[in-house]
Amino acid sequence: QYGLEGDLIQSGNYRITDFQAAVLIHQFGRLEAQNSLRHENARYLDLLLKEISGVKVMKDDPRETKKVYYNYAFRIDEDAIGMKAERFRTAFSAEIGFEAESCYQPLNDCTLYRPQTKTRYNLSEAYWKVIDPSRFHLPVANRIYAAEAVCFHHRYLMGPKSDMDQIAVAVNKVIES
Repeated sequence: QYGLEGDLIQSGNYRITDFQAAVLIHQFGRLEAQNSLRHENARYLDLLLKEISGVKVMKDDPRETKKVYYNYAFRIDEDAIGMKAERFRTAFSAEIGFEAESCYQPLNDCTLYRPQTKTRYNLSEAYWKVIDPSRFHLPVANRIYAAEAVCFHHRYLMGPKSDMDQIAVAVNKVIES
């Protein structure tokens, strides 16, 4: 559904059915092995990408006890590689054969977070203003979204190490082209 300005309305509650839950719950038996493989391949890919000038991998946070991946993300330095991030993402996607995108939009402009599309949040004029995400200025988040982030789906971390080698080769090839 769309709001007044054509933006998506913030979603409602989309619960899964009992059947979907029964099918999905069986998948938990495979989750630990899948998370381990994604983690191992992400660490290996981090080592490969660290060697490429103009590419920065995500820093580890010592507070994390276990890292799992929905997306794999790294950053590029547009000046160092000599191309805009959008062009890099497009060329990388074409080279590797799967889609690479930016990270999620900053929350002050994210189509998934539009509390003003739900009238139930209009408790008072003051509250309505407080929950308006557009009132925030997020220059770092905007810069990373527009000019640095490169992300791809976790399923591409599920292959053999040779797949990670191919990803690193593709990154390097795009930068050198």
